Amino acid sequence: MKLTDITEKTSLIKDFGARLAKSTKQKVVATVFNKVKRVAGVSAMPVDFNLENGQVVTAYVRVYANTDIALTKKTKISSIAPLNAQENKSNLKDSKRDFDIYRIDINGKQLPITGDFDNTYKPSFNKSVDEVAAAVSQGQAAFDKKQAAIKVKQVNTTRNASLSIAKKIEVLQTQAVELDQQIVQKEQEKQTLQTQLETLKSQRIA
Repeated sequence: MKLTDITEKTSLIKDFGARLAKSTKQKVVATVFNKVKRVAGVSAMPVDFNLENGQVVTAYVRVYANTDIALTKKTKISSIAPLNAQENKSNLKDSKRDFDIYRIDINGKQLPITGDFDNTYKPSFNKSVDEVAAAVSQGQAAFDKKQAAIKVKQVNTTRNASLSIAKKIEVLQTQAVELDQQIVQKEQEKQTLQTQLETLKSQRIA
């Protein structure tokens, strides 16, 4: 599997989003699949889970590589000892894993994580996602306060812009009045020149 194969139907993405929504009691209103990039030396796809209250949880997803299975494939079958039931169960579980989450950001800030986001084992997976959800819930009040401050700043900026426009209108209106006065003055000058011209013409004829 490749990172570019990841979609909303990918089991890890679907399970993470569903558990996050359930634990935060918020809907995931949008899931955004960003371009693959190297993060901390690992090729990963940042996937944004946009929650209805505005916060964004970003899961950094990489291709899962099981070194034990990779090693087994390189070993001759005749030299492999029979696996016990637990080893069989472990390899069967791991063989179903295509991707792995190794980093979580909340609103662009990295969240320290210790859990295992292996969705093939739901108890530990759910616990790990619940820890992320708890961080989201704890930070909601601070996030709302920050957003409110941004809105107030936007309103003030708009008001200042309106005042600036009003000032411009005032300046233009003043200039228009001055131009009207100049036009009247020039028309009077024109009339005076025409009178002088007519007088000169009359004197010439006489």
